[in-house]
Amino acid sequence: MKLTKVEIEAFRSIRKCQTLHIDPSVTVLIGANDHGKTNLLEAIRCLNSDRPFTEKDKNWDTDDPSKVKASYYFTLDPDEITRIVGMLEAEHRKPPADGAKPADETRTETVFNAPSDLEKWILVRSGVGGRYAWIEPAGVFKDKAIVDFINSRLPRVELFEPVASNIKDSISLIESAS
Repeated sequence: MKLTKVEIEAFRSIRKCQTLHIDPSVTVLIGANDHGKTNLLEAIRCLNSDRPFTEKDKNWDTDDPSKVKASYYFTLDPDEITRIVGMLEAEHRKPPADGAKPADETRTETVFNAPSDLEKWILVRSGVGGRYAWIEPAGVFKDKAIVDFINSRLPRVELFEPVASNIKDSISLIESAS
C-alpha cells in the first residue's frame, strides 16, 4: 500500500485545503520559513492511529474543531488487490446463512469492473479526536475481513529530527592541523 496524495484542511497554519502529491521515488517540500512545511508533515503523521488530531492541531483562525481534516489517498499493490479479490470471491461463494439462493459467483466482477477498481482507497480523518473513515471503494466495506486487512497494511509514519552536524567543527580541526 502506497500513500499517493494527502489533502489537509484547517490544520494548524494550513487554512484552506492543500494537496501534496507523493511521488513513488522522491517528494520534496521547499518553502520559506513559517510557511507550513512542518505542519504538513505533522498532518501526514496523524495517519498513525495513535496520533489523532488534538485541539492544538486546529487551524488558528477557526473556532470549529470539526473542520480539521486530512484525506489520505492510497494505491494498493497487485498482491494486495489479488488478496482482496480472493476474499470477495470467497465471501460470495459462501452459502447464505438464511438458506436463500446462493450468490452469483460472478458478482465480484459485476460489482468491480476490474481489479483496478479496488486499487485506490481514501482514508479520511476529521475533527479533533476524530476517527478514520474509509470512503472508497464502495461495497467492500461490508466485509470486516477486508477492512481489517486494509487497516493492517496502513503504513506507519515517523518523522525524524536531523542529526546535529559537526561539519563546522571538523573544518576547524582540519584548518588548525595544517
